[in-house]
Amino acid sequence: MLSAAQQSVAALAYVKHRLITDQGDASLLQDPFFLANLDYNFPGLFEIYAALYGHRHDCLESLVGLVRVLAEHWTERPEWLKHTDRSRLLKSNWYTSNKMVGATCYVDLYTKNLRGLRDRIPYFRELGLTYLHIMPPYKQPAKHAAEGIQATSYRQIDEKLGSMYELSDLAKELSEAGISLALDIAMSYTSDQHEWAKKAAEGDAEHTGYYWISSDRSGVERSFSRKRAGCHAVAMRDGRWVSATETAGQWQLNYTNPSVLRSIITEILALSNLGTGIFKLDGIESIWPQETANVNDSRKIIEAVNLACRVAAPSVLLQHSSTSHSSDSLTYSSTTACQLSENTLQMSAAWEALATRKVCMLQQAVERWGGRAAAQEGHWVNYVRSSQELAWLFTNQEAYEQLIDPESHRRFLNSFYIKRYPGSFARGLAYQDDPSMNKCLISGTTASLAGLESGEENAVERILLMYSICFSSGGIPILNLGDEVGQLNDYYMPAEKGAEHDSRWIHRPAYPADRYEEKKDEESDVGRLFKGMRQLIDLRKKTDELAGGKLVGFYSGNPHILGYQRYSGRSKVLVLCNFNDYAERVEAERFAALPATVLDLITNKQVEAKTQGMSLEPHQYVWLRYE
Repeated sequence: MLSAAQQSVAALAYVKHRLITDQGDASLLQDPFFLANLDYNFPGLFEIYAALYGHRHDCLESLVGLVRVLAEHWTERPEWLKHTDRSRLLKSNWYTSNKMVGATCYVDLYTKNLRGLRDRIPYFRELGLTYLHIMPPYKQPAKHAAEGIQATSYRQIDEKLGSMYELSDLAKELSEAGISLALDIAMSYTSDQHEWAKKAAEGDAEHTGYYWISSDRSGVERSFSRKRAGCHAVAMRDGRWVSATETAGQWQLNYTNPSVLRSIITEILALSNLGTGIFKLDGIESIWPQETANVNDSRKIIEAVNLACRVAAPSVLLQHSSTSHSSDSLTYSSTTACQLSENTLQMSAAWEALATRKVCMLQQAVERWGGRAAAQEGHWVNYVRSSQELAWLFTNQEAYEQLIDPESHRRFLNSFYIKRYPGSFARGLAYQDDPSMNKCLISGTTASLAGLESGEENAVERILLMYSICFSSGGIPILNLGDEVGQLNDYYMPAEKGAEHDSRWIHRPAYPADRYEEKKDEESDVGRLFKGMRQLIDLRKKTDELAGGKLVGFYSGNPHILGYQRYSGRSKVLVLCNFNDYAERVEAERFAALPATVLDLITNKQVEAKTQGMSLEPHQYVWLRYE
């Protein structure tokens, strides 16, 4: 009996033979660079296919079909992208650099269309961006336009935004400016208006197999656990039933069919050949049916996508898109699955600290999870605010460890951020509100939640404090475009988007031209905020200790002051952040291991913390460099 390695060698030989002997495919295997990547990564692909599809008679033919797709897309890949592939292979951890700074926006709200976004590239370069995520620009069914990634096709752009040619031009111009384009892909579902779904609805046997479709409702419900995947059965027009995710228009893909995996990879590679460098993968936790497998099989699907990209688009990165606890992201965090994962708990805990003025939950989150992605050869992506709702992600156990009652604490935080708590500086709205239980999620821009809208003192300092953590903790910091000028809630936007009951649209406002003009006045709140944000970005890029994801906690001995250390070789940077509305102090004994003087990178002043201790003004942050 052949060993697994011998089977892989034999399978690769068979795949190459099939492609070489097929007259239409003979030219696909002539590029030495592609062949080297295929030889190196094929054993991993074979292992995954054997584990997931080895029981099927068409497993090997499915591999032939996948490799054909990889070869075709590599052959069609533009030379400028192949050059990027080769250069980034020479420095595989390029995305862990401290020079990485990201941003995100809605095209239609920030610039109206793709052409307008190209006009903003000089500003993005001035700001120091190296990563730009644009919210899904794909053509979507109008009835679901406000409900997530429901693309009718990943090959068509919403006509109001432009065309695929303009998307490609945008990606190339961004690349020339040193900026990688990031796009979303829904891994676990498609729109019911997608070409595959339409063919399945018409009874096409091949595409029926792309979804969980059954002649009876119970057959669909058995396929997925509602609790785990959030799926439910939806009646089709012909009397059959299909599994859907959050809405009836999101049809669940059936990855037990290898054709689905090949088709999703095909879509990703097609977008990568337009210049997309990073893919945010949505819904990956619910890829595989619970009754036949576990989370490891969902991970195998992501690993297969990763390997396919290593062969046909080696510079592409995968990012796990998540709104749940950071521990869930770690399941997929590694160079073999998702190189990038979203550190959602840190974002949530930072807002908790801003409300309580105490850092115990944030200190716990930073110390427990801050360096975990790097330990698994992954890398965090850090937000202050994303486009989604704000949720309190700490577990009950994490709260109990800090002697906090989790349910009453979540109720307090909800009240604080939606102005149901006396004296709150925040101006947020409830999303999915249940007033009887005081349970909800939070909508609002960074500036409005931090007190700029209410005119509270120190609002600018609060915003910069939050971003100082985002820029200095391990991972790629993501700026929600508009935050750098203190963009406020737009309470009319939900109605404009035809989503009156979705309060999240208040923190997705249109481009604030007046505030971008006001940033030139350094005496204004907007000007001070923009200047402070630019300083943080510039300092991050100059501070090599902030590269990578290694992080060590620092106990300040003060319940209001967060502390952690970043390091590169012998050089270290100690970050301290005061979350209180009053000045706070760290005593000299806490700095016993530091040299006599350290340099505060923020003020560019020497500090004798070892002998004199250190006082921090309200919402002040310091980055102390020492060896």
